[in-house]
Amino acid sequence: MPETIKKGKVFVWEGETRKGFLTELSNFVEEVGKALKVKEEELCDMQVAIGEAAANSQEHSYEGQRGRLRLEILKDKGRIEICVTDWGKSSPDVEKVPEPKIVPDLAEVDLEGLGMMMIRRAMDEVEFSITSKGGHAVRMCKRIR
Repeated sequence: MPETIKKGKVFVWEGETRKGFLTELSNFVEEVGKALKVKEEELCDMQVAIGEAAANSQEHSYEGQRGRLRLEILKDKGRIEICVTDWGKSSPDVEKVPEPKIVPDLAEVDLEGLGMMMIRRAMDEVEFSITSKGGHAVRMCKRIR
């Protein structure tokens, strides 16, 4: 399952955004977290952030259709580095997506931006980029104890 690279071990999941893929992805992240001896709270944060990034790829880049997705997880020097990459349609500037306003009446909450808020709060660093091969990448880091 893992590939060896200069920085350490990288765990890779490749698949498609299809029915049930988020469960498969979450199970993979749990296995990797256990292999890397990540604490449960940190693992939960990783699963939330990765799940949201993958769901955003399916919804926005692939407009609900099937599409290729790659997840890479690397543990290096007290942190977990994660990259979720898709090759779908380019999305608007995700860096500028505002956090939703949470109000007492949940029926009035506009959920646009909720996933991005969850990713930013779960991870210590979040960065969006275009890859050299035309993909869209979300790079996230989590400091671990």
